[in-house]
Amino acid sequence: MTDEVKKHGDVITAHAVPESPGHLFMLFESEEAAAKCVSSLNGRWFAGKQVSADTVSEDEMPSRS
Repeated sequence: MTDEVKKHGDVITAHAVPESPGHLFMLFESEEAAAKCVSSLNGRWFAGKQVSADTVSEDEMPSRS
């Protein structure tokens, strides 16, 4: 998935939430890159699952403890 999202801009960090049904958080270098990624991926299918993509603020991203 990281390779796919990098097509839209530089990814600073990528974090999968282990206890989730497949939630991934990507921090992009710019809001524009994040918006392009959401537009491109939302509703597409990846590994047999439909992607639901949205933006969140950096404060809403889970900590990597």
